[in-house]
Amino acid sequence: MQARLSRLQNDPTTTLVPDGLGGTREMPATASQLAARDTAIAALKGQIAATKGSGTEAGMLGAARVNILNEFGVSGAAYHHDGFSNPNAVHHGVDLGAARGTPIYAPFTGNATARRDDKNGNVFELADAAGNKLVGLHLDQFSAQFKQALMAGGGKALIQKGSQIGTVGNTGTYAGAAPHLHTEGVLPDGTKVDFRDIKYQGMGAGTPQFASAKTPPQMDPNFKAAPISQFTAEAQ
Repeated sequence: MQARLSRLQNDPTTTLVPDGLGGTREMPATASQLAARDTAIAALKGQIAATKGSGTEAGMLGAARVNILNEFGVSGAAYHHDGFSNPNAVHHGVDLGAARGTPIYAPFTGNATARRDDKNGNVFELADAAGNKLVGLHLDQFSAQFKQALMAGGGKALIQKGSQIGTVGNTGTYAGAAPHLHTEGVLPDGTKVDFRDIKYQGMGAGTPQFASAKTPPQMDPNFKAAPISQFTAEAQ
């Protein structure tokens, strides 16, 4: 489904028609053709969200309403918001649109770091026990307790599943006007993949915690950030 969605989103808005001379010529797609394309894209997005996206997204964004602005693998020419895009580039993340200020929670226990740069704004990285990373860009701000934990750990900390990392925003020059969480999955070798395809293995004693589309973490919508005492000062 994902490959078909990428093809549809990357399709040109033109069609080839006979030119009467044995060849073809390019003409703008008709309104009905464009409408059919948009309907197919919307249907595929719904199917993808139902089968793989809802679990992990719910783990990060709680009970918030999430709208996928851009799927993993689409071209810059197929972007659906006004953030920076190179028409020849490939989107190596999933843009989760949500209201500014929507809390972002850790969907598994892992080693966290954070940074800020001009292009991507506020960025967090959360690594699991296997070395896979969950990366989030364009946060409006980091939570006070998340920042305190990082300061106590010299720039890194073991963050518990369910702890608030920050809030959705659009910081950075590449973000555009629409608040969203650009989310990337990164394998131990550095390869970027759809984060929903990684079965994240949480750190901690006893049975590992997992966050994936098949075993989604459930977030209490009334969850309140854990006190600083529940953060480990520095990741092992």
